[in-house]
This record gives sequence, structure tokens and C-alpha cells, in this order.
Amino acid sequence: MKKIFLAIVVLFTFFNCNNSEKKNNEVKTIESVELEDSLKENRPIDLVKAPDFSLADINGKRFDLSDFKGKYVYMDIWATWCGPCKVQIPFMKQLEEKFRDAPIHFVSISVDSEDDKPVWAKMVRENQMSGVQLFAGRENNFGYDYKIQYIP
Repeated sequence: MKKIFLAIVVLFTFFNCNNSEKKNNEVKTIESVELEDSLKENRPIDLVKAPDFSLADINGKRFDLSDFKGKYVYMDIWATWCGPCKVQIPFMKQLEEKFRDAPIHFVSISVDSEDDKPVWAKMVRENQMSGVQLFAGRENNFGYDYKIQYIP
């Protein structure tokens, strides 16, 4: 499970919507390098508690991160205007299917602007996106609290 999580973290690091030029093809964050090292050495790392949030799904039902306390949570941050995000939708569906019986919740969070909320809702329905689909928008503190600079 740890290897799969690491692979997912590295995958999302490589495919982001950052338009700036990269000096080389391999992009690693300090956090991902620390995680890789700790996994290789089989030692624990210091974890940081994720900030709680309260966001609504496509039907208006509110979800808090604390609703998933004690469970594994895979968070996918995306937007309808992000090309790589849209390319990842079928792969996300495959991942959800592969881990259908595992104790993990897939939570996809849109950071579209409030004006694009209908576009988000339409895309979720048309692509039959499963898991928990939440709308954060850009107008709240979600992106700031999670220090999101680039997506996916």
C-alpha cells in the first residue's frame, strides 16, 4: 500500500498544470524525497495533521475531513479547466475500481471558480465520476490551508 501511495504522489508531482519551464524532467518535492527515504530505511516520518474542511458534494450534502477520521483518504485536487486533470479521470476511475474493496475513500475536490460550478457538476455527471465529489471553489481557504500551488 505504501508503494502505491508513493507512486501516486510522484505521479501527481510530474503531471501538474504548472506552465513554467522545468530544468529537468524529474520533479521531486522535499516531502516526497523524505517519504521515499523513510520507506527505504523502514523508519517512521513525522506526519502533519491535515486541516479540516467542510465542503458540499454535487447534491449539496456537506462533508468534513473529520467524517473520514480513522480511514485512509485519497484526495484528488482538480479543476475543469485543467487538461491533465481531465486526462486523469479514467485512471482515477480505474484506481477506484481496483481498490473498491479496500478501506480507502477517494475524495475529489474541485478548485474551479464559483462561476464554473455548473460546469463542474455537468462534468461529474457526464463522466460518471464516483467517489466523493466535492466543490471547494477558489473563493474559500481550502487551497490556502492545503498549500495548493498547482494541480493536479
